Amino acid sequence: MNETIKILAFGKITDITGAVSFLFPHCPNTDIFKEKLFQKYPELKTLSFALAVNKQMVTSKTEIQPNDEIVLLPPSSGG
Repeated sequence: MNETIKILAFGKITDITGAVSFLFPHCPNTDIFKEKLFQKYPELKTLSFALAVNKQMVTSKTEIQPNDEIVLLPPSSGG
């Protein structure tokens, strides 16, 4: 099975990934997803960013279903 998840990236994260939107192999949860993401894009380890799964912010290990959408959000600078 070649199940994937859709990734949307913003800000400096897009400079590292080279794309705003891309497909990534399915991972069963956000902890494993981050491990695999850091393996593919080691520079992301130095960035602080938040994750949203299907438009819901997540702060702890969260299950990921095939075809889910994950958004990588850099810290916002407000004013």
